[in-house]
Amino acid sequence: WQGQNGVLGAGDTSLLRGLGAAHNLRSTTVAIRQYVGDYIAVQFNAVTDLATTSGTNIYRSSWMGPASANFSGTNQTIALSALTSAIGLDSTSVGIPPSTESDAPSAPRASKSKPRVAAILGGVFGGGIAVALAVGFAGWLLRRRR
Repeated sequence: WQGQNGVLGAGDTSLLRGLGAAHNLRSTTVAIRQYVGDYIAVQFNAVTDLATTSGTNIYRSSWMGPASANFSGTNQTIALSALTSAIGLDSTSVGIPPSTESDAPSAPRASKSKPRVAAILGGVFGGGIAVALAVGFAGWLLRRRR
């Protein structure tokens, strides 16, 4: 099911989605999380390097190569699981080089915002009034029918 190089013989959506979820939930130790991230990175690199021809988005069912020129919706969906599971990986994972300034413009860092207490209280208060009005209106309708 997997070659000596760690690449899955045939793509598996469930395995990579599960590993991606386990990695992103951060519910394991750092060492296991790093190992899972490295394994996902290997699959990502296999899909992008071995299962497709450079410049195309047609993926083969076997990620060990060679690339295929025949389109298959099933193969595309399976490859998508490897591509999307790698979204949550740190840029320090095996095989994923960190981006540089020349590759992509740097986005401004988002500052941590404080909870907006006034907005939260206003929403709770407004919601309470809306519920009270709805209950009052329903009671008025019931009395009117009698």
